[in-house]
Amino acid sequence: MALTYISRASIEINGTVFDDIKAIDIDPRVIYKKVKLMYKSGEVQITQRYSGKFTYVVPKVNPISFDTVENGNITIDYENGTREEFGGVYIEEAGPRKIDGENEIVQEITWIAETRNGNTGATIQPV
Repeated sequence: MALTYISRASIEINGTVFDDIKAIDIDPRVIYKKVKLMYKSGEVQITQRYSGKFTYVVPKVNPISFDTVENGNITIDYENGTREEFGGVYIEEAGPRKIDGENEIVQEITWIAETRNGNTGATIQPV
C-alpha cells in the first residue's frame, strides 16, 4: 500500500491564510451507533461532525486571536495531488502556549467544522 503524506496544511481565518501549522489531527467520525431496544439491539446513523486539533506556531509579531474565528476554512494538501477542505470552522478551545524542542512557541487549537469537501459526507477530492 502506498503511503500518502501531507505536503501542506493551511488555515484560512477571516480571509487571511496561515501556513505556519506544525501538525494537524483529524478526529475519527462516528457513522453508526448501537442502540439498546426492548428485546434486541439496533443501530442508528449519526449526523456527521468534523473536528480535530492543529498545532499552531505562534509568530513573534501579530499572533492570531482565535476568539474571533467564525466560519473559517481548513485546507490540507496531500503530496499525491488530493485536497481535503473543511468549511464552517470554529475554534472550540485554544490551549496553553508552550515552547517545543525547536525553541518555537506552539499552541494546540481544537476545532470543529460544519462541512468536509463541501458537504457532510464527501470523500477526499482530487485537486
